[in-house]
Amino acid sequence: MKEIKIKAYTAAELKEINYKAYEKAYNKWVNSIWDTFGSDIVEEEMRQVLLADYPSLYNAPLNWSLCYSQGDGVSFDSFALTAEQIKDLGEELKSGFYYSVKKLDSHYTHEYTFKVVADTDEDADMEEAEATAAALTDKLRFICRKLETEGYLSSERLTSEETFLDESNDSVYDQYGNDIWDWEEIK
Repeated sequence: MKEIKIKAYTAAELKEINYKAYEKAYNKWVNSIWDTFGSDIVEEEMRQVLLADYPSLYNAPLNWSLCYSQGDGVSFDSFALTAEQIKDLGEELKSGFYYSVKKLDSHYTHEYTFKVVADTDEDADMEEAEATAAALTDKLRFICRKLETEGYLSSERLTSEETFLDESNDSVYDQYGNDIWDWEEIK
């Protein structure tokens, strides 16, 4: 049997002695966050904004992509608006009219990839209903911008070096930035 001795470093120690190895460990950690639960955390934090400001929209279908790329952002997917949701958005549901969010573009995900459309079962003047639909579209787009801001902030908090240093207390690395084992096992 061959015995090999390896020096083990915490992330903070590795940062001091070999920054390139530290970056390797940090980048691997960031990728593992997104591969496991990162997107769930970001979406839940966006939904908490909905819960606080527009509770009836908490379960509304969201699409989002926040990779700092053209076409990224937050958008609502297609769904029928309820009377409660319309009221939360500060509008009044007119009798005989129905409003729904219609997805316009599935390639991109941002505030301009949907709009609210009005419909009716009756022979009615659609002008007022279309004005209400436009107002609802504007309000939902404002909410998308707010959710996008929260999503980027959440993503940055989740993958920051500060979070990595706090969360990696139980991990140790070799001098090259490779994760060796759980620190609890060797204490």
